Amino acid sequence: MCNFCSSGKRVRDERTDRRRTHSGWENQRAQLQKGDTLQYSFLVKNTHIKSMALGSEVARVTWGSEGDQKIVQDIERSSEDNIFHGELKIEEGMQPGKWKIDHILFPDSYSYAKVTSLMQEWDGIKVLGQGGSLTSVVDDLSFSEFTVQGTKADGKAPVVRKKSIALTKKTVKKKGKAKLYVKASDKSPMRYVACVWKNTATKELLYGDMIYNRKKSRYEYTLSASEFGKKGKLRLICVEACDKYGNKTT
Repeated sequence: MCNFCSSGKRVRDERTDRRRTHSGWENQRAQLQKGDTLQYSFLVKNTHIKSMALGSEVARVTWGSEGDQKIVQDIERSSEDNIFHGELKIEEGMQPGKWKIDHILFPDSYSYAKVTSLMQEWDGIKVLGQGGSLTSVVDDLSFSEFTVQGTKADGKAPVVRKKSIALTKKTVKKKGKAKLYVKASDKSPMRYVACVWKNTATKELLYGDMIYNRKKSRYEYTLSASEFGKKGKLRLICVEACDKYGNKTT
């Protein structure tokens, strides 16, 4: 089941699919402008794929425009009605024209447990508008279509000030901590600023989302000694900034 709301307007269409079912929308498409909020929801049932991933409490929804701009949202299943509910704010920088859900990803529990950053991809089951495979469900996602008006697309990546990158300590003792700082900015909302480290002993990669410190206008990440491993050394591989529309700077 899916509900599509904007500015109090509700449009419905009853539709049933043998493998995945939901209520969609009539062919009366919503037209949204800057400042509007799109409310949507969906229910998982009747799929031909038997996977624990479809029982996940979280889903990653990727919205796509006609011009290939992408917006990624992680939403949770409601404990009250067992339905996934989400909101999409229409903001400056969003590409004008038609938008709809490109795909929905349900992560498997192992993949979800290992992910520590929005920079990382999940493994799991995808719901696609077309294509399909042994690890995906094909469904009609046109129910989610709407039109954005009065905005100007943001195609510029965030600015990461490389000279601002600093680490408080180069050696961390047992139970010790070190902080990484960086300044990054963008005219659009930031989806994430993340750092990637490599353990020089095990060759494993460590991903982490940096937290924005409003008072100091910078992003910060705290490393603890436990993340280094036995006699480990961590080397900073990169800092990546990504805005709401998928524009990235590494």
